[in-house]
Amino acid sequence: MASIVVTKIATGTTDEQIVKFFSFCGKVKSSSFEQDTTHRTAYIEFERESAARTALLLNGGNLEGSLIEVSSKEVSNTSPAASPAATTDKASQAAAMEVDTINDNVAQEDKPRTAILAQYLAHGYHIGDEAIQKAIDLDTKHGISSKFITYIKQLDTGVGKKTGEQPLSSQLYEKAQGLFGKAKEIDNQKGISEKSTSWFGPYYQKALASPYAAKVQNFYTNASKQVLDVHEEALRIAAQKKETFVRDGGDTNATTIAKAPADTDEKKSA
Repeated sequence: MASIVVTKIATGTTDEQIVKFFSFCGKVKSSSFEQDTTHRTAYIEFERESAARTALLLNGGNLEGSLIEVSSKEVSNTSPAASPAATTDKASQAAAMEVDTINDNVAQEDKPRTAILAQYLAHGYHIGDEAIQKAIDLDTKHGISSKFITYIKQLDTGVGKKTGEQPLSSQLYEKAQGLFGKAKEIDNQKGISEKSTSWFGPYYQKALASPYAAKVQNFYTNASKQVLDVHEEALRIAAQKKETFVRDGGDTNATTIAKAPADTDEKKSA
Protein backbone atom coordinates (compact mmCIF):
# COMPACT_ATOMS: atom_id res chain seq x y z
CA MET A 1 0.00 0.00 0.00
CA ALA A 2 1.07 3.58 -0.59
CA SER A 3 -0.46 7.01 -0.06
CA ILE A 4 -0.49 10.34 -1.85
CA VAL A 5 -1.43 13.85 -0.76
CA VAL A 6 -3.40 16.03 -3.17
CA THR A 7 -3.54 19.76 -2.54
CA LYS A 8 -5.02 22.84 -4.21
CA ILE A 9 -8.27 21.06 -5.05
CA ALA A 10 -11.15 23.42 -5.79
CA THR A 11 -13.56 23.75 -2.86
CA GLY A 12 -16.51 22.73 -5.01
CA THR A 13 -14.96 19.37 -5.93
CA THR A 14 -16.75 16.53 -4.15
CA ASP A 15 -15.20 13.55 -2.38
CA GLU A 16 -16.67 11.30 -5.06
CA GLN A 17 -15.14 13.31 -7.90
CA ILE A 18 -11.72 13.17 -6.27
CA VAL A 19 -11.78 9.42 -5.65
CA LYS A 20 -13.19 8.81 -9.12
CA PHE A 21 -10.33 10.81 -10.65
CA PHE A 22 -7.62 8.84 -8.89
CA SER A 23 -9.31 5.47 -9.35
CA PHE A 24 -7.94 5.44 -12.89
CA CYS A 25 -4.51 4.91 -11.33
CA GLY A 26 -5.58 1.84 -9.39
CA LYS A 27 -7.78 0.62 -6.58
CA VAL A 28 -8.26 3.15 -3.78
CA LYS A 29 -8.16 1.55 -0.34
CA SER A 30 -9.12 4.60 1.70
CA SER A 31 -9.49 8.36 1.46
CA SER A 32 -9.92 11.35 3.74
CA PHE A 33 -10.33 15.06 3.12
CA GLU A 34 -9.69 18.47 4.64
CA GLN A 35 -10.94 21.86 3.55
CA ASP A 36 -10.11 25.50 4.29
CA THR A 37 -11.53 28.68 2.84
CA THR A 38 -9.67 28.41 -0.47
CA HIS A 39 -8.88 24.77 -1.27
CA ARG A 40 -9.41 21.14 -0.38
CA THR A 41 -6.77 18.55 0.46
CA ALA A 42 -7.17 14.81 -0.13
CA TYR A 43 -5.28 11.90 1.37
CA ILE A 44 -5.56 8.86 -0.89
CA GLU A 45 -4.26 5.41 -0.01
CA PHE A 46 -3.95 2.87 -2.82
CA GLU A 47 -3.79 -0.89 -2.48
CA ARG A 48 -0.65 -1.05 -4.63
CA GLU A 49 2.40 1.18 -4.81
CA SER A 50 2.33 1.24 -8.61
CA ALA A 51 -0.98 3.11 -8.45
CA ALA A 52 0.56 5.80 -6.26
CA ARG A 53 3.48 6.15 -8.67
CA THR A 54 1.06 6.64 -11.55
CA ALA A 55 -0.90 9.20 -9.53
CA LEU A 56 2.25 11.29 -9.13
CA LEU A 57 2.20 11.83 -12.91
CA LEU A 58 -0.98 13.85 -12.37
CA ASN A 59 0.85 16.57 -10.46
CA GLY A 60 -0.14 19.81 -12.16
CA GLY A 61 -3.16 18.18 -13.79
CA ASN A 62 -6.58 19.75 -14.04
CA LEU A 63 -9.26 18.42 -11.70
CA GLU A 64 -12.59 20.18 -12.06
CA GLY A 65 -10.95 23.42 -13.16
CA SER A 66 -8.17 23.50 -10.57
CA LEU A 67 -4.49 22.71 -11.12
CA ILE A 68 -3.72 20.20 -8.41
CA GLU A 69 -0.47 19.20 -6.72
CA VAL A 70 0.18 15.52 -6.03
CA SER A 71 2.97 14.34 -3.74
CA SER A 72 3.98 11.35 -1.64
CA LYS A 73 6.44 10.73 1.16
CA GLU A 74 6.38 7.00 0.48
CA VAL A 75 7.05 6.58 -3.23
CA SER A 76 8.24 8.49 -6.28
CA ASN A 77 7.25 7.95 -9.90
CA THR A 78 10.82 6.90 -10.60
CA SER A 79 10.67 4.02 -8.12
CA PRO A 80 11.57 0.63 -9.57
CA ALA A 81 8.65 -1.25 -11.04
CA ALA A 82 7.76 -4.70 -9.82
CA SER A 83 10.11 -7.32 -11.17
CA PRO A 84 8.74 -8.95 -14.35
CA ALA A 85 9.51 -12.30 -12.75
CA ALA A 86 6.87 -11.59 -10.14
CA THR A 87 4.13 -11.84 -12.75
CA THR A 88 5.59 -14.57 -14.93
CA ASP A 89 3.86 -17.49 -13.22
CA LYS A 90 0.45 -15.82 -13.28
CA ALA A 91 0.93 -14.75 -16.88
CA SER A 92 1.87 -18.29 -17.89
CA GLN A 93 -1.20 -19.68 -16.17
CA ALA A 94 -3.44 -17.14 -17.87
CA ALA A 95 -1.91 -17.93 -21.26
CA ALA A 96 -2.87 -21.56 -20.82
CA MET A 97 -6.54 -20.73 -20.26
CA GLU A 98 -9.18 -20.64 -22.97
CA VAL A 99 -10.33 -17.16 -23.90
CA ASP A 100 -13.95 -18.05 -23.15
CA THR A 101 -13.07 -18.68 -19.50
CA ILE A 102 -10.40 -16.05 -18.88
CA ASN A 103 -11.30 -13.15 -16.62
CA ASP A 104 -11.62 -10.15 -18.95
CA ASN A 105 -10.73 -7.72 -16.19
CA VAL A 106 -7.16 -6.59 -15.87
CA ALA A 107 -6.07 -4.42 -12.96
CA GLN A 108 -5.47 -0.77 -13.69
CA GLU A 109 -2.12 -1.11 -11.95
CA ASP A 110 -0.97 -3.65 -14.55
CA LYS A 111 -1.60 -1.35 -17.49
CA PRO A 112 1.10 0.72 -19.14
CA ARG A 113 1.04 4.23 -17.72
CA THR A 114 0.48 5.60 -21.22
CA ALA A 115 -2.68 3.48 -21.48
CA ILE A 116 -3.97 4.92 -18.21
CA LEU A 117 -3.33 8.50 -19.33
CA ALA A 118 -5.10 7.74 -22.62
CA GLN A 119 -8.12 6.73 -20.54
CA TYR A 120 -7.98 10.01 -18.65
CA LEU A 121 -7.93 11.97 -21.90
CA ALA A 122 -10.76 9.89 -23.34
CA HIS A 123 -12.91 10.70 -20.34
CA GLY A 124 -12.44 14.43 -20.87
CA TYR A 125 -9.75 15.18 -18.30
CA HIS A 126 -6.89 17.49 -19.23
CA ILE A 127 -3.48 15.86 -18.97
CA GLY A 128 -0.48 17.87 -20.12
CA ASP A 129 1.97 16.56 -22.68
CA GLU A 130 4.75 16.78 -20.09
CA ALA A 131 2.95 14.20 -17.94
CA ILE A 132 2.37 12.02 -21.00
CA GLN A 133 6.05 12.15 -21.89
CA LYS A 134 6.96 11.13 -18.33
CA ALA A 135 4.57 8.17 -18.66
CA ILE A 136 6.23 7.16 -21.92
CA ASP A 137 9.67 7.40 -20.31
CA LEU A 138 8.58 5.23 -17.38
CA ASP A 139 7.01 2.60 -19.62
CA THR A 140 10.16 2.53 -21.71
CA LYS A 141 12.41 2.29 -18.65
CA HIS A 142 10.46 -0.30 -16.68
CA GLY A 143 8.70 -2.13 -19.49
CA ILE A 144 5.14 -3.42 -19.60
CA SER A 145 4.12 -6.18 -17.23
CA SER A 146 4.04 -9.67 -18.69
CA LYS A 147 0.60 -10.10 -17.15
CA PHE A 148 -0.81 -7.23 -19.18
CA ILE A 149 0.85 -8.34 -22.41
CA THR A 150 -0.53 -11.86 -21.90
CA TYR A 151 -3.99 -10.38 -21.39
CA ILE A 152 -3.76 -8.39 -24.62
CA LYS A 153 -2.54 -11.35 -26.62
CA GLN A 154 -5.30 -13.53 -25.20
CA LEU A 155 -7.92 -11.05 -26.37
CA ASP A 156 -6.19 -10.84 -29.74
CA THR A 157 -6.18 -14.63 -30.12
CA GLY A 158 -9.80 -14.80 -28.94
CA VAL A 159 -11.01 -12.48 -31.66
CA GLY A 160 -9.04 -14.48 -34.19
CA LYS A 161 -10.68 -17.73 -33.02
CA LYS A 162 -14.16 -16.22 -33.18
CA THR A 163 -13.66 -15.03 -36.75
CA GLY A 164 -11.94 -18.22 -37.85
CA GLU A 165 -8.90 -16.23 -38.88
CA GLN A 166 -5.46 -15.50 -37.47
CA PRO A 167 -5.36 -12.79 -34.81
CA LEU A 168 -6.34 -9.60 -36.58
CA SER A 169 -3.44 -7.63 -35.18
CA SER A 170 -1.01 -9.84 -37.11
CA GLN A 171 -2.64 -9.18 -40.46
CA LEU A 172 -1.93 -6.45 -42.94
CA TYR A 173 -4.04 -3.32 -42.94
CA GLU A 174 -5.89 -4.33 -46.13
CA LYS A 175 -6.82 -7.75 -44.82
CA ALA A 176 -8.04 -6.36 -41.49
CA GLN A 177 -10.14 -3.85 -43.37
CA GLY A 178 -11.69 -6.62 -45.47
CA LEU A 179 -12.56 -8.67 -42.37
CA PHE A 180 -14.24 -5.79 -40.55
CA GLY A 181 -17.76 -6.72 -41.66
CA LYS A 182 -17.27 -10.40 -40.91
CA ALA A 183 -15.82 -9.80 -37.46
CA LYS A 184 -18.60 -7.38 -36.56
CA GLU A 185 -21.28 -9.85 -37.70
CA ILE A 186 -19.83 -12.70 -35.64
CA ASP A 187 -19.38 -10.43 -32.66
CA ASN A 188 -23.07 -9.52 -32.83
CA GLN A 189 -24.16 -13.13 -33.24
CA LYS A 190 -22.10 -14.58 -30.41
CA GLY A 191 -21.99 -11.55 -28.14
CA ILE A 192 -18.20 -11.52 -27.85
CA SER A 193 -18.03 -7.98 -26.52
CA GLU A 194 -20.90 -8.49 -24.11
CA LYS A 195 -19.08 -11.38 -22.41
CA SER A 196 -16.70 -8.94 -20.78
CA THR A 197 -17.73 -7.02 -17.69
CA SER A 198 -14.96 -4.47 -18.18
CA TRP A 199 -14.74 -1.42 -20.40
CA PHE A 200 -11.33 -2.24 -21.80
CA GLY A 201 -12.12 -5.78 -22.98
CA PRO A 202 -14.97 -4.77 -25.31
CA TYR A 203 -13.02 -1.73 -26.52
CA TYR A 204 -9.98 -3.75 -27.46
CA GLN A 205 -11.98 -6.57 -29.06
CA LYS A 206 -13.79 -4.07 -31.23
CA ALA A 207 -10.57 -2.30 -32.09
CA LEU A 208 -9.14 -5.58 -33.36
CA ALA A 209 -11.98 -5.79 -35.85
CA SER A 210 -11.07 -2.46 -37.39
CA PRO A 211 -8.43 -1.22 -39.84
CA TYR A 212 -6.48 0.07 -36.82
CA ALA A 213 -5.98 -3.41 -35.36
CA ALA A 214 -2.21 -3.63 -35.71
CA LYS A 215 -1.73 -0.03 -34.55
CA VAL A 216 -3.82 -0.51 -31.41
CA GLN A 217 -2.18 -3.82 -30.55
CA ASN A 218 1.23 -2.22 -30.97
CA PHE A 219 0.25 0.68 -28.69
CA TYR A 220 -0.56 -1.63 -25.79
CA THR A 221 2.28 -4.12 -26.13
CA ASN A 222 5.22 -1.86 -26.97
CA ALA A 223 6.63 0.62 -24.48
CA SER A 224 8.13 2.92 -27.09
CA LYS A 225 5.62 5.48 -28.36
CA GLN A 226 5.12 9.20 -28.88
CA VAL A 227 2.88 11.74 -27.16
CA LEU A 228 0.76 11.88 -30.31
CA ASP A 229 0.13 8.13 -30.07
CA VAL A 230 -1.42 8.59 -26.62
CA HIS A 231 -3.70 11.35 -27.91
CA GLU A 232 -4.74 9.21 -30.88
CA GLU A 233 -5.55 6.27 -28.62
CA ALA A 234 -7.61 8.56 -26.39
CA LEU A 235 -9.61 9.66 -29.43
CA ARG A 236 -10.31 6.03 -30.38
CA ILE A 237 -11.49 5.23 -26.86
CA ALA A 238 -13.65 8.36 -26.72
CA ALA A 239 -15.18 7.59 -30.12
CA GLN A 240 -16.31 4.16 -28.97
CA LYS A 241 -17.62 5.54 -25.70
CA LYS A 242 -19.67 8.05 -27.65
CA GLU A 243 -20.99 5.35 -29.97
CA THR A 244 -22.00 3.21 -26.99
CA PHE A 245 -23.56 6.21 -25.24
CA VAL A 246 -25.67 7.11 -28.28
CA ARG A 247 -26.64 3.49 -28.94
CA ASP A 248 -27.94 3.27 -25.38
CA GLY A 249 -30.16 6.29 -25.92
CA GLY A 250 -27.87 9.18 -25.03
CA ASP A 251 -27.98 12.56 -26.72
CA THR A 252 -25.63 12.60 -29.72
CA ASN A 253 -25.02 16.32 -29.09
CA ALA A 254 -24.05 15.87 -25.45
CA THR A 255 -20.75 17.49 -24.52
CA THR A 256 -20.05 15.65 -21.27
CA ILE A 257 -20.35 12.01 -22.33
CA ALA A 258 -16.61 11.50 -22.03
CA LYS A 259 -16.93 11.79 -18.25
CA ALA A 260 -20.16 9.86 -17.85
CA PRO A 261 -19.61 7.23 -16.74
CA ALA A 262 -15.96 7.38 -15.71
CA ASP A 263 -15.48 3.65 -15.85
CA THR A 264 -12.24 1.74 -15.56
CA ASP A 265 -11.62 -1.97 -15.83
CA GLU A 266 -12.26 -2.53 -12.17
CA LYS A 267 -15.35 -4.58 -11.39
CA LYS A 268 -17.97 -2.54 -9.64
CA SER A 269 -18.52 -3.46 -6.00
CA ALA A 270 -21.73 -5.27 -5.30
